Amino acid sequence: MSATVGDGVGAACALGDFLRVRAQEAGLSTREIARAFQQRAEREQAGNAAREGLSAAPVSGMNFSKSHLDRLFKGGTGLPSVPFLRVFLEITSAAAGLPQPRHQALFREAAELLSEARRLKTRPAALLQLQPQPEPPIPAAAIAALQAQLDLERAHRTGDRLRRELSDTQTLMGTLLQIINALRDIITELDLNHLGAPHTAGLTAPRSQAEQQRTEAVEYKAAAEAEFNRVDHRRRVLEVLWDQAQGNLRRLAAHTDVGHLRPLPDLPLLPAQGVFSPGIRAESALVDIATALGRVQEYNDAEEQKIDDLQRALTGDSPLAPDDELAILVAATRLSDPLARSTAVRTMLTGWAHHPRTRDTLLRLVHDDQSAIRHNVAWGLAAAWAGNPEAQEAVVELAGDPENHVRQTAVLGLVHGWAGDCVARNALIRFVQHKDPGVRETMMSALVQGWANDPAVRDCLITLTRDSDALVRAAAAEFLAKSWLHDGAALAVLHSLCDDPSESIRWTVVQELTSRGYVMAMAPATDNAIIQAAELPPSYQELETLPVAEALHQGIGFHEGITVLVGGEGTGKTLLLEALALSMNSVHSARPIGQLSLVSQDLAKHLRITWNDRRTPHSCYYLSDRNVRVLDSRASVLRNWKANLRSLAEPDGVPNRILLIDEPFGSSYPAAERAVSDILSGLADQGFQLIVTSTRTTLATWTTVPAARVIQIGPGAHRTASFDPTRLPDGPTLLS
Repeated sequence: MSATVGDGVGAACALGDFLRVRAQEAGLSTREIARAFQQRAEREQAGNAAREGLSAAPVSGMNFSKSHLDRLFKGGTGLPSVPFLRVFLEITSAAAGLPQPRHQALFREAAELLSEARRLKTRPAALLQLQPQPEPPIPAAAIAALQAQLDLERAHRTGDRLRRELSDTQTLMGTLLQIINALRDIITELDLNHLGAPHTAGLTAPRSQAEQQRTEAVEYKAAAEAEFNRVDHRRRVLEVLWDQAQGNLRRLAAHTDVGHLRPLPDLPLLPAQGVFSPGIRAESALVDIATALGRVQEYNDAEEQKIDDLQRALTGDSPLAPDDELAILVAATRLSDPLARSTAVRTMLTGWAHHPRTRDTLLRLVHDDQSAIRHNVAWGLAAAWAGNPEAQEAVVELAGDPENHVRQTAVLGLVHGWAGDCVARNALIRFVQHKDPGVRETMMSALVQGWANDPAVRDCLITLTRDSDALVRAAAAEFLAKSWLHDGAALAVLHSLCDDPSESIRWTVVQELTSRGYVMAMAPATDNAIIQAAELPPSYQELETLPVAEALHQGIGFHEGITVLVGGEGTGKTLLLEALALSMNSVHSARPIGQLSLVSQDLAKHLRITWNDRRTPHSCYYLSDRNVRVLDSRASVLRNWKANLRSLAEPDGVPNRILLIDEPFGSSYPAAERAVSDILSGLADQGFQLIVTSTRTTLATWTTVPAARVIQIGPGAHRTASFDPTRLPDGPTLLS
């Protein structure tokens, strides 16, 4: 599986592969692991109940279903937490019978993989070019499905309102019962005092005052009973509406295009305790009761109006007019279901992108919690509302989004819709100082594309040629060489990069300057490579459709240390490596090459190789997935790769060895890439000349290797990305 933006997907897949291997070693299926998680959750809940506390990261709060584990092994779900990894490895290590040191080592490796995946999740690749996939046709029933989803959401909200109203009503009934009982006690107390009988309240008021209090208590009691009857009637109406709401929910949830029905809560019980103390006194209680009854009357008046609203919501909530589809879509963007919101947004952008209601909706969704929706918002505002000040402000804000896909689309959208605008330019310049080097590259590319001749852009490029990240320096150097060679300051900076620590940057700058006719003040040192160059004659046209053929017609110069041929799938890198292996096989090959393709054999016949007269090659090794020796059947493919490379590193005193390596990284994670590149650097230090093929996603790893010269096969590494306003691109996966 190829990695995507920032290699975050590749890192997630590497973590999934690691966990899958641990499960296989333990002999556990995903169902068995899910069952083990469930058992731990049950034991944890029982222990927490006994301690009346909760653990910091409860297992019951983790997603450990079988389907989730299957997706996790494939890198197709969100990244797990560190506590999840700890529990997972405790289960698998115990089943595999691993000792504690081995378990701890596995946990540290898993934590490193997780850390790398999280770090790369938001890092954009330097070479990314947006290539939107063809938009799948929206089903004819999309509007109807959204209407059903909208109706279901309304029904859920109505049910929630009914539940709250019933709870409030029953609480109020309990309070009124307490008031009535308190008034009954006050009346009884006053009657006993009037008759001179013993009583507990110690009532000592004069007879006239007592009679007045009794009259008030009787009136209050009648008023409280009347309010209680009103509330009781409202309760019966609410219970009827509750039954209707349950029926509506079940009917709507049966629709094939809406989600599962949420469980409806039970009706709340009446309060078990009253709010009045048993030792109340008439003087103070009657004043409080009078105040409370006044508030109850006002509350009942307002609540009876709410009953009318709820009845209309259940009986008079007819669907929107069929011809007002946009109104349905706008309403659907407020649904709680992120998939429904996303569908509504994409449908609006397909048919109503230039409608003012769509613009207002997109502006509202700038802060949506789903990155896929924010991504579509950025595209829609840039594609349909270029030049609009409010849209520009929103897209500028999305240019600083934490998610790379959103940020990339917003940045390119600013170039598309507001190229040359000072506000947009200044917004991008601010992000040039971003802590993530991938963000700095993205902003640099956008500035070059939209403000090519702006002196502020030149100053940014000059600043970034001193960046700590080698890939950023390489991009800045290439942009300066393409657009600012007429500028004295830029030319001086490019000359200074000829002494950059990175061989790739030095070589790139020399190539850019010499190709434009500049004579280097200090020529680079004579190349001491064993195999110095390879080229094809102009008459050879058999592979003209492959980028590697175009590169060979111009000639490819190899470095004496490591030469990395970087390119995507189908560029012809492997064909060239196989042709070199076949050509060198006539000299010496210490490792069986195997049967290579007829195309490689034909290419080898026409390939012109320039050798170093001072260094005669002693041996040639060719390593690929096909001929890497399996030194340990229990080890991973990456571990066997490392073992093979280390076996070559054993000193034997033999000089002038050539090593051809086809994709040594595979789908490994960044930490493993660094380990492999360290081994290859060690081989280069021992006198090996290495020619390696690698995918474009590993360019950042190679650029930081001082002994490596990176050569692009295919389009240049730091080409500007494109924005297609006619095609709605795919976005990141929605999270539920």
